[in-house]
Amino acid sequence: MGNAIVQERFDVLQGVSINMDMASLFLMSSALATVDDKPLSDAKLAGRYLKYDLGRTFDPYRQLCTNMYRTRDGRFFHLHGSMNPDASLAMVGMARESAFTTSEDMMEAYAHKVARFDAEWLDVEANEHWRQAGGVCVRADEYAASAQAKAIRDDGLYTLHTFDTDELPAVPYPSVDTGRRRPLEGLRLLDLSRVIATPTIAKLAALFGATVIRVSCPTQPDMGPLLIDGNLGKLDVSLDLKTAHGRATLRRLLDDADMILDGYRPGALERLGFGDAYVRAVARRRGRGIVVVRENCYGWHGPLASRAGWQQISDCVTGVAWAMGDFMGLSEPVVPPLPNSDYQNRPRWHPRRRRQARDPWRQLPCRRLAEPVQSTAAASGPALSRPSAEPAPAASQLCAAPL
Repeated sequence: MGNAIVQERFDVLQGVSINMDMASLFLMSSALATVDDKPLSDAKLAGRYLKYDLGRTFDPYRQLCTNMYRTRDGRFFHLHGSMNPDASLAMVGMARESAFTTSEDMMEAYAHKVARFDAEWLDVEANEHWRQAGGVCVRADEYAASAQAKAIRDDGLYTLHTFDTDELPAVPYPSVDTGRRRPLEGLRLLDLSRVIATPTIAKLAALFGATVIRVSCPTQPDMGPLLIDGNLGKLDVSLDLKTAHGRATLRRLLDDADMILDGYRPGALERLGFGDAYVRAVARRRGRGIVVVRENCYGWHGPLASRAGWQQISDCVTGVAWAMGDFMGLSEPVVPPLPNSDYQNRPRWHPRRRRQARDPWRQLPCRRLAEPVQSTAAASGPALSRPSAEPAPAASQLCAAPL
């Protein structure tokens, strides 16, 4: 797609070659990142990024709040601590600090607490009351029969909407004279997102030459280790959008933006005063359109559309985790080790000059991109049932076929 834009924008016809060995590592790029040849485990480097872990999610006890546990009714629920496990710990009656010395004792304590509740109760309690991510592990046929799956059945990997095309003129690409001829050179992009999925879109835009400004917040927790890879090529501005100063600064940045990436929970920017109506008004006032890219977990229709979600949750609610467990010969679901949907969440940078007022690629990364993985696993048929004498493949090998 980048090559197509270069041809359309700069009239340069060139070939593209892809090193598939290197490309396959993209799915684990956050873990492979280094700074001055130092890995993420380097003590000095860790000291720099862990200061953003305000919720202390890397504390061994609190980290286990994000895990699958068996429920009272014999099902499995993926508890999730997000970037601050306090709420999820309170929900299941766990203390914020550990009184245990071993990981086995910690997991046993979690398992005991979760086993007091039915899976469906935990699902509603977590998402609707505590507003925490979490999901019941279901099989593919259960997901296909659900109201949420039916609601987004006809949606593609993304949906495209245009607004106000009768009021806004066509805008050519900005003129650049660097000689580098990068696809998105000269365009300004605001990145309002955290963790992996949407930051990856922004990272690729930066590699394509866009000026990407990531909006971080000093009062909100972040996944420190992911910042090394996820912020590659970006500028950063630290704003608290719940303050008058933070909102005023974002308004100024928005005035010059060509694109906005929104990876927050659906409705979050609306509550902060930067929703659809405001962005479209800015575009009309300045006489130049804005492309808005939005990403979420569950899709934009259906009863679960407003929920928060993570890669692990999408794997559980679409049947991928159960397919993985079956493949390994286990009688329980297993979350794949790589965030495949997060890293597959890439927009189609359409090679056309007209940038319209409201043009979001509504990516559906976790659910919609998890479904092909689930379908591939299901199509494997008998291959999922391995003889007991045959050892299960390593986790890294298990991801090769579906991806």
